[in-house]
Amino acid sequence: MLLPQTCSGGLASRQAPRQSHVARSMAGGPGRFSDPSLILGPNGRPQQPSNKPGQSSLILPGQYNQGGAGRSQRSPIGLDDAPSSSSAGPVANKYRPPPGFMNENVQDPALAQADPQQLLNKLRAQSGHWHDLAKCLPILYAKGFDTSTIAEITGINPVDQNRWVVAGTVYDSVVATGKVESEILSRFDNRGDHLLYHFRFLPAERRATAAKYIVANELDEPACEVLARAMKEWERRPGERTGFSDSPG
Repeated sequence: MLLPQTCSGGLASRQAPRQSHVARSMAGGPGRFSDPSLILGPNGRPQQPSNKPGQSSLILPGQYNQGGAGRSQRSPIGLDDAPSSSSAGPVANKYRPPPGFMNENVQDPALAQADPQQLLNKLRAQSGHWHDLAKCLPILYAKGFDTSTIAEITGINPVDQNRWVVAGTVYDSVVATGKVESEILSRFDNRGDHLLYHFRFLPAERRATAAKYIVANELDEPACEVLARAMKEWERRPGERTGFSDSPG
């Protein structure tokens, strides 16, 4: 009969070499995990990492693996190709704003220097036509007044403010063309913002043509919306204009 001391001593003697082998492996001695840079493969055997010296194998979101100059790079999630690091020259901007776009954001110097309280009083009293009052709004926005604050002080709600500003730029661009008589322009002094707002996507020359047609045919707001869509669609279909003139009608 074996004594307990003999059994425990035999078990300890068998486990000692195994523990010593693991200790040597973890400490960097000869063993399976001696090289911390090794990566275990599917078969359980160590593999060397494929990244080159000085190149990180970790790809963060929004970054690309620089695999070599001149080669098409792929996004980590497989989206579009990333531009090569060796590409030279700036990329051209494909967006082209409509003619007269930059002129629509020019502020009146006299109003720009005016006191904000003076502009607010003018809007509250509505002393002037809507297209004149609309020029006060961008200046107040630039000075830190938001649409809600202006609405509380002047009584002009944010929806009307937006329509005034957008339609005001359309009105100013029509005036700038010099092709619309003052008599026609005066027809837009009263609620003209509801009519001109729909022509915001057209260039200045086409807006002037539309303004003449609106007054000549006494169009209301729904008819102006239909007209604006038809004129924009005409611009998008150059191959289908055979037999048609550029007249809005």
